[in-house]
Amino acid sequence: MVTVRKEIPLTSQGEIDLDLWLEQTGLLSSGYSFPQLRRAISLVKKYGDVTPMETGTSCLEQGLAMAEILTGLIQEDESLATAVVYHAVRKEAIGRDLLCQEMGEGILKLVEATEQMDAFRAIQDKAGESSQDPEQVENLRKMLLVMVEDVRSILIKLAARTCLMRDAKNLEPELQKKLAKETMDIYAPLANRLGIGQIKWELEDLAFRHLAPRLYKNLAKQLD
Repeated sequence: MVTVRKEIPLTSQGEIDLDLWLEQTGLLSSGYSFPQLRRAISLVKKYGDVTPMETGTSCLEQGLAMAEILTGLIQEDESLATAVVYHAVRKEAIGRDLLCQEMGEGILKLVEATEQMDAFRAIQDKAGESSQDPEQVENLRKMLLVMVEDVRSILIKLAARTCLMRDAKNLEPELQKKLAKETMDIYAPLANRLGIGQIKWELEDLAFRHLAPRLYKNLAKQLD
């Protein structure tokens, strides 16, 4: 079933133990210090740590969770730093000018490229019931892939969706089902198309939990 999230390690003063977190994620084994990731964490701690997500977590907690997912896909400093600041920028806790000044234009562009992947939601809402048609859904997937100029933005978006679905239990039931349907129609197939089996399986599992909760519980019980 779903992946169990590790707790973020803290120091005795209650601060995030960054070196221990980097060690737990396997990043330190590469011998690289990940300076952009470290700067991104400091920036979000300063400006966006208390900004709550819809699921009740802070932007920093969500960003670190996204970065942890990404470490299994791409251990590249700019991508991990973008994951950490992504929600703080979207929540406007960190302004885009400040982000560019502190982190550079490359990370700002990657944040904006990841945001563009939300365009399909507006298209899907406008399409209404026609989006239930398998051909329409497939066209939406193709449109997303055509829109993307940097494949890293897809990986970051998949990490963001995985985190959102892990915490969806804290959302209203109607929103849970809407997100689960999007996940099953768009994000899990995208992960499959990119050959990311672990993300595909987890997204399908999390979506199934909300689309058919009774059946999910029965299957989980049988597997136990």
